[in-house]
Amino acid sequence: MSNLFKLEKLTFRNFKLFGDEFVINFNCNELIVFDGPNGHGKTTIYDAIELALTGDIRRLAIVENQQIPSDVVVAHKNRRDCFVEIVLKNSHETLQIKRSLKKDKPQGATKISNFKKLWDLSLTTDSESKIITQQELNKLIGSDNLERDFTLFHYVEQEDTAHFLKMKTEKQRAEALSVLFGDTVQMKEKVAKVKLLEKEIKDIIKDKSKEKKLLSLKNNFDSLTFNEKKYQLEYRHLLDWNNQIEWDKEIINGLTKDKRDNFFFELNKIKRLIEHKEYYLYQRKYHIAVQQEKTLNNFLGYSQYVSRYNELKGNFDKAQLITSIINDLNASKLETISENSYLPDLLDCSGQAA
Repeated sequence: MSNLFKLEKLTFRNFKLFGDEFVINFNCNELIVFDGPNGHGKTTIYDAIELALTGDIRRLAIVENQQIPSDVVVAHKNRRDCFVEIVLKNSHETLQIKRSLKKDKPQGATKISNFKKLWDLSLTTDSESKIITQQELNKLIGSDNLERDFTLFHYVEQEDTAHFLKMKTEKQRAEALSVLFGDTVQMKEKVAKVKLLEKEIKDIIKDKSKEKKLLSLKNNFDSLTFNEKKYQLEYRHLLDWNNQIEWDKEIINGLTKDKRDNFFFELNKIKRLIEHKEYYLYQRKYHIAVQQEKTLNNFLGYSQYVSRYNELKGNFDKAQLITSIINDLNASKLETISENSYLPDLLDCSGQAA
């Protein structure tokens, strides 16, 4: 729902052409058309709305230097019981705003330049009415300068559409237009200040968060009660089988930055070994095999004879047997040959050869 106010109702009495109380129900309609001959009160309705909101009627300033009236120019037949009242409504609240002609007119208030001093401004909420200032009304409506905004955005008069150019100096026009388009330089400065302030606030919040965390940790630590002997930790070596590694000692003497970095380098290598243990063990058997150069060469050289292993082994055994007999013959050990149990095997070999 929108927070913009819409005009719900307008009521006035003894105002300009209208002597009796006159009520118009707008019912927050988006479009309303007033039609009628000149001099029958169409402009009076707009003057009543302007007076209720701003406390002034801008068109009266045109005749300021032309006449000095002796009575209140908008009061019907100069009657005292004169007021205008509007009801504004949005999705959250309803405002009933009333401008009433003061019973005791200030001295010189009939001069058009003192027109604003003729009126009391009141606000009614929940059947309770109180006098308020124009600044308070501006705040309720949501405008810094309701009189300026009404002139710029809400009311263009039929008889003087060039009023903005005629009645204001160049500086005043520039100030008014800056409301529409903004002073870019000033706006950039404000944005920069806001960003700087935002950064400072974030830094403060960040520091406060750290401080809060440290206090929390301190409080938790202070609240701990423990038996020091019971929870005293015994130093354990990472490598029980080698107590000569310096970084694994309980006390390290002469620790320098370079030595520390070397320790971290070695420990990181151990860490990587543990993390990739399965891969290392899988690759290790191939690495060991590659280092057995002689074994690999023999395997490659004799792999073609694997299927004839039994045959070759038998021939090898026979060759060994023949070599042994030849050695005995050369040594003239005939009795050894006759007594030797391998003689049948030798005869068997010679028979196969035949």
